[in-house]
Amino acid sequence: MDSTTLSIIKVLAPFNSMTEQQFDAVMAEGKVTQKARGTLIFKRSTADDYLYWLIEGSVNLLDANFNTSVCRAGDQQANTAIDDCSPHRVSAVCNEDSLILAINKAGLITIVENIEESDSNDETEDWMSALLSTPLFEFIPPKNIQSLFKHFEQVHHQKGDIVIRQNDPGDYFYAIRSGRVKIVLEKDGANILMAELGIGDTFGQDALASEDLRNATVTTLSACTLMRLTEPEFEELLMEPVIEYVDQTDIEEMSKLTGAKPVIIDLRPLENSNKSKYPGSINIPLLLLRKNITQLSKDKVFIMVGQRKPKIAELGAYLMNERGFTAYVLASD
Repeated sequence: MDSTTLSIIKVLAPFNSMTEQQFDAVMAEGKVTQKARGTLIFKRSTADDYLYWLIEGSVNLLDANFNTSVCRAGDQQANTAIDDCSPHRVSAVCNEDSLILAINKAGLITIVENIEESDSNDETEDWMSALLSTPLFEFIPPKNIQSLFKHFEQVHHQKGDIVIRQNDPGDYFYAIRSGRVKIVLEKDGANILMAELGIGDTFGQDALASEDLRNATVTTLSACTLMRLTEPEFEELLMEPVIEYVDQTDIEEMSKLTGAKPVIIDLRPLENSNKSKYPGSINIPLLLLRKNITQLSKDKVFIMVGQRKPKIAELGAYLMNERGFTAYVLASD
């Protein structure tokens, strides 16, 4: 099939909406033939396993009353298959020497569906692999992981949709299956870009882990497919396996076992840091934890301190463990 013929076919339906992979596979099965004037392409009232497209020339279409209409290459009528009904409603006869593309109908559907399924599987593997490769999943039991993917609900968003709005109550945890989003913090009248996320990244955990309001707005940068968990599902499947509480006795035991004291991080705002019950703790307000987390050593054990409401210590420990650190929550008295 020459390049000129292929370029004509590419603008016809449904080829104009196919990927290159789909188009190449379909063309490998298709057959373009030169038909002489007067050649019958198909007969009215007969079933047909093939679909036909007019590439060059013209075709007479005869209905049950022998009324004739002419379909010419390049006309609007020729943008789709000629009388794609089965059985045919008209007979098609070449009005002049014409170039006809014939493709087996079942084969066309099978090729497109198989490639779409393959693409879908690749996409599924991409986001699942990215999600499961995060250090967080070292804490998650296999049964929880199986249950996690069973409970995920798929939702679709268009570009520019607001998925999460700052100061709204938390309701869902999200993983990105396809597309990109941006996270913006609205503070003192300014919009601060905090992050851009893509396939396999997650968001929405902050409000659920801390039992607080949403701390930023999340907007789609493209059409997105998101997978989400409800708050109870998130708590059962992801929070409970990750969060472990310790007390003073546990801290002393850790010190004996490792030969080094755990690093205690007070996550409360600076104005409340002097209320830390453990001397020697360092103060990293929760809002700054993500920014400063790369400065911390993964060789150390961390204990997170915070008020009971919102549960910033739980959120801090979750974020640390998610990034491959070892972090615990100091149990409240």
